[in-house]
Amino acid sequence: MQYTYAPVSTAPAGDIEDYHKQLIDCLKQAGQKDMVIFGGDFNASVGTRTNRNETFCGPYGCNNGNNAGQKLQATLAGFCNATSFFQHHTYSTWQHPGKHTQHQIDYFFVHRRDLKRVRDASVFDFGMWPDSD
Repeated sequence: MQYTYAPVSTAPAGDIEDYHKQLIDCLKQAGQKDMVIFGGDFNASVGTRTNRNETFCGPYGCNNGNNAGQKLQATLAGFCNATSFFQHHTYSTWQHPGKHTQHQIDYFFVHRRDLKRVRDASVFDFGMWPDSD
């Protein structure tokens, strides 16, 4: 099990690239048969499944995605957003300070082959919406 905190979208591009490289290096340390669970504040919106053949996201969660979410999906090929496969009351973990749109930027990811071993995955809404993280 691993926890991560990604740089915000306004961070220098080099910091974001370094983060993704470190994330890949961390995942490579796991054995082929190890069950890897990692969660964190990824500062990215991955959205929900857009077609039946998609395996990264399930049908639940915040629908909005962004460029950081697309990059995260590319980095995590073979993994899936476990929180999007279980129905819950809320998924949003951050609210845009100007637009007031809700986003999920905190996730739990597992290898796609291990999703069948997950019984539930969710995030908590504590009712606090900071101006930024």
